[in-house]
Amino acid sequence: MSYSSLQVAPVHPSQQRNFQDLMQAHHYLGALPKIENTIWYGTTAEDQGWHY
Repeated sequence: MSYSSLQVAPVHPSQQRNFQDLMQAHHYLGALPKIENTIWYGTTAEDQGWHY
């Protein structure tokens, strides 16, 4: 799969619960806690919407 337009941005505070749920379900380390000033990032690809 290739994308001509890819954007990366911090996960908005209102989306952090969704981000953690997706990490728990799909990442091999699961959902890790935020430590101090951790910033989580998500990506958008063309018109596909957010991907964490």
